[in-house]
Amino acid sequence: MKEYFKRLGEEITGKRNVITGKKSEEIPLGHGKVQYYLGKGYFIISESKEHITLRKPKKFNGLLFIILLLLGFIPGVLYIIYYASKSDNTLTIKR
Repeated sequence: MKEYFKRLGEEITGKRNVITGKKSEEIPLGHGKVQYYLGKGYFIISESKEHITLRKPKKFNGLLFIILLLLGFIPGVLYIIYYASKSDNTLTIKR
């Protein structure tokens, strides 16, 4: 049980990769590119010695949807189709 809480503490502080469960290396967040993209809403999904992969989830704009829906039913439906076809932004940064 003590080991479980130790691992949980490492995951919370970022010393252990939550996805793989392996201890993660310290990422120099002072690195300009990584810090820039973290500030823009991206989050780290994987990391290795060679590169870091970041992902930014798509966001549904509720206000735009309501405005389009008030303009007419078809613009609202078209926005839903556009949102469903859109994918998350993923990028890879070499170290």
